[in-house]
Amino acid sequence: MRVVVFGGSGFIGRALAKELVNRGAEVVVADLNPPPPGVGGLYRFADVRDAVAVDEIMRGADAVANMAALPHRVGNENPALDFEVTARGTLNVLEAARKRGAKKVLFASSTMVYGEQPKLPLDESMACLPKVPYAASKLAAEQYCRVYNDLYGLPAVVLRYANVYGPGQAGGFLLPELMGRLARGEPVTVFGDGMQTRDFVYVDDVTAANVLALENWHLKFGLFNVGSGVATRVRDLVYELYQVAGKPHNIIFAPARPWEITRADVSIALARTMLGYSPKVDLAEGLGRTWAAFSLDK
Repeated sequence: MRVVVFGGSGFIGRALAKELVNRGAEVVVADLNPPPPGVGGLYRFADVRDAVAVDEIMRGADAVANMAALPHRVGNENPALDFEVTARGTLNVLEAARKRGAKKVLFASSTMVYGEQPKLPLDESMACLPKVPYAASKLAAEQYCRVYNDLYGLPAVVLRYANVYGPGQAGGFLLPELMGRLARGEPVTVFGDGMQTRDFVYVDDVTAANVLALENWHLKFGLFNVGSGVATRVRDLVYELYQVAGKPHNIIFAPARPWEITRADVSIALARTMLGYSPKVDLAEGLGRTWAAFSLDK
């Protein structure tokens, strides 16, 4: 199987590329930057916004995974660029996949598309109410996947990731920022009262979901949440991290940020049933692995 992974040098993309290589797939890592050593596969320089380049790279591909995206904070600060990378980039990938006869498209979305919901847990039947540009562009890309499936018969699977974490995640995301502060002996800032909930899912579990989606050739279209299935309060995450790091608590509470979602409890029942997805790494174990890797890098 020849698989193109756009955004394959990123945190989630390179984990998927490495796993596919280990499974014997022919993998093309398409990204603006080469992947770190050890990922494997063939690297091709690619900007997902360049339709001609995307089409050329898709030549001979059996499947494609579009992991290309801006960090959500960057996307929220630059909505136009975020739209170009996520929405237009996904359209370019879908069009190339249609022309080249690919048998499966995987799109990496986010549970942020739900916005603030009156009922929990978040499930795939809910109408989405995105609060920020990053989530709006993800939702637009999802709809392109659905349209290409309905109109052209292109098999597509959308995975809505919860809060993914693990070793090797770049700065700018929650866990690397928190760990950096702990390592430097700086206080950790919690916005609001810390009672807001998130679903934190380890990168290996997300990779397993990605592989299941790509290798399910019978599934012509699907939209699934991918998380741990466990809601964790932000303040409890911070306390757990201090315990894992073996450091005394040093927490500052700051005013809540208006764009943040209060509750993000995620149902993974549909992914369990339809994909056979079953997360293996709980939060304590995942944080332990991540802190150990972070400490070695410093």
